[in-house]
Amino acid sequence: MAKREVNPLIWEEVEKFPMEVNVRSFIKDLLLFERRHVSEERPRYSEEYDKLIEKYLKKMEGSESE
Repeated sequence: MAKREVNPLIWEEVEKFPMEVNVRSFIKDLLLFERRHVSEERPRYSEEYDKLIEKYLKKMEGSESE
């Protein structure tokens, strides 16, 4: 799924807002994930959110120890 499928105004705001790289990547992954599932009648993806959160928490914890 390409970024072009996410609202360009939102994507541009994420790009230009000052934040850590891991936070920006996390937000982009969430946007892409939401876009993939927006058309589902009853999306059930809380486990996927948990996986994304854990992935980026580990990255952020690793960068804090450096």
